[in-house]
Amino acid sequence: MAIYKEEKIELIPPVLGIDERELIFVTQNNKNEESYWTIKHLLKQIKENTIPIFEAKFLDATAVFAFDNNDTLIVQKINKGFRRKQSIMRLTTFIDINSQVKVQEIVFEQNYFDSNMRGKPKEIKHVLEERELLKDRLNLDCLMCKQKMNSDQINCCLRKIIVSQPDFVAQKFAIVELIEDAGHICIFYLKFHYELNFIEMY
Repeated sequence: MAIYKEEKIELIPPVLGIDERELIFVTQNNKNEESYWTIKHLLKQIKENTIPIFEAKFLDATAVFAFDNNDTLIVQKINKGFRRKQSIMRLTTFIDINSQVKVQEIVFEQNYFDSNMRGKPKEIKHVLEERELLKDRLNLDCLMCKQKMNSDQINCCLRKIIVSQPDFVAQKFAIVELIEDAGHICIFYLKFHYELNFIEMY
């Protein structure tokens, strides 16, 4: 925690009991889970431990959570086909060509005709096809998008089409939604400026 006074920053070490420190820093996975730290573990830790401890220690205060910056768009986690492992994402809503609000699962529904695909992530072609936005003969990424060149084209590749959709543009990271819904602030450090990270002060 820090108090800002003009250009100076006064660091205040957290005063936590032994049990509270264990809650924050010690985790134990089930043997069927991954052995590494994932966003699922982080969200659970923030929701069940970090926010309640902060609010108990600092009444009527607002916490500022700071994280390393990540410019990976959500759509980057969707593959063109089924050949590679893909993250499972939550459902979304969009306006179809008839101006109707539609709910779209990004995983195959439990009543999908192919029982082997139920509960598995949809590939990007399937997502676009359900929205009637699929364009034939387009690559997953075009050369300009691969080189991160600015372009006004939105139909140059499959990924650009879907990333231009309003629901994907407006979607916040799950960690931001969780923290803001609890009444706190979530910020991200500038890329390539490690000196701004508080952890570098210790």
